[in-house]
Amino acid sequence: MPAEQPEPRGLRAGTINVTSLRRNMALLVGLALDIVCIQEHAVDKAGGRAVRAMLATEGYSAAIGPPNPEAGCPAGGVGIMARAPRIVQPCVPAEGPFKDAWDLGRVMHALVTGPDQGALHVFSIWGWPGADTDLVARQRTAALVEATLGVIDDLGAANILLAGDLNCDIDTVPMLADRLDRRQLFDLANIPGIAGEPGKGTCLAHGSATWRRRDYLFTNGVLLQKATDCVVDEAAGFDVHRPVRVSIMPSANATRLVARQPKPIVPENLAKEARAAWSRRAANCVDAEFVARGRELTSALRNRDVDGLWRCWAAAMETGIICANPEVDHKDPAHRGRGKVMIVEQHLDLAPVQLV
Repeated sequence: MPAEQPEPRGLRAGTINVTSLRRNMALLVGLALDIVCIQEHAVDKAGGRAVRAMLATEGYSAAIGPPNPEAGCPAGGVGIMARAPRIVQPCVPAEGPFKDAWDLGRVMHALVTGPDQGALHVFSIWGWPGADTDLVARQRTAALVEATLGVIDDLGAANILLAGDLNCDIDTVPMLADRLDRRQLFDLANIPGIAGEPGKGTCLAHGSATWRRRDYLFTNGVLLQKATDCVVDEAAGFDVHRPVRVSIMPSANATRLVARQPKPIVPENLAKEARAAWSRRAANCVDAEFVARGRELTSALRNRDVDGLWRCWAAAMETGIICANPEVDHKDPAHRGRGKVMIVEQHLDLAPVQLV
């Protein structure tokens, strides 16, 4: 008899405006999230080193961004944490609007790698307070979102999690609302069937009696298919914000799908694309397993080795490095090709490609 397959491993990811990382660290760790985006950590550079050391004793790898320099004291700032064995690698920009927003303590981008989901590109974002009613705050938040979406666009078909406190309604940021309307991004806490209570309030502003939605989890279509059980945690104990969290499960049927599909001929353009992507990405990669799988995949493509491609594809899906996606609308003009077998490469920024 075949060996019994283990239950698929997933992870829990979320976001919380902690208002003070030092004051609320016990509550934060108590959430037991595998990946968490934080806002308003309120620590300076030296304090960031100290809290990273404290989090390490709790089993967390963390990247803590700069505080808000406009505040005049350690305030604001964003960060990203991941529980071992996952690793957080900040993707610090060199220049441009995204770098400006990073330096203002408004956004952070990190690559989170681990054994269960491959690589996940995580963005923690914190909008300007009062963006619903104040024109300047609205314009600055819109520029922040625009810069962040530009970086996300450059990542292609990667797993994306954009999380944080926008300090406003979604409709206040037209570019974000447009992405949601066109189904290029998805608001996980507002999707029936995924969200426990769609649209539930997350923030109780000082002097207000009403909880309003200010904290969000967004993802792209790649990760959406793995998302389940998105909830706003009312019992977490934070005084102003409620955590928003989601469970992300691996594709349980990915390997079986491979076994049922006919072996394709590997097109030359796919081999060329893989080689080009490899040269752009490999130098910055810290995931040893991905490096090894990537070499196997690239070699199989280069040599038009169909059996080799099939073997490394099946093995790579076990670790989340690549996945077959039978639910993609192959007639969508955003996808090249109309076949049933697609590769979505999570690390090498390849768009979905048809095997013909």
